[in-house]
Amino acid sequence: MTADGKVTIPVTVPTEMKVQLESLAKAENISTAAFIRNRLAGDIGFDVTGFTTRVPKYASDEERKAATEKKQNERNALVKALLEAYKTGKISL
Repeated sequence: MTADGKVTIPVTVPTEMKVQLESLAKAENISTAAFIRNRLAGDIGFDVTGFTTRVPKYASDEERKAATEKKQNERNALVKALLEAYKTGKISL
């Protein structure tokens, strides 16, 4: 069990069943694990609304956009510095 109370349950199934589960999940445009979890939850009456296995990297869209902009600025600064060094003969290709 993880610190947040999540647990993985390995289940052995026939290959044909796995293929069918993957096909059904793909038809619903969700992962196979999410499809199986949702079906199991529905069968036993368990609410998995809002459940996620993903830990968000950023707290908000604004934080994500700021981080993206910072990376782009750093990348642009590096390219400019390399181009300047090339032009002045400090580096060569």
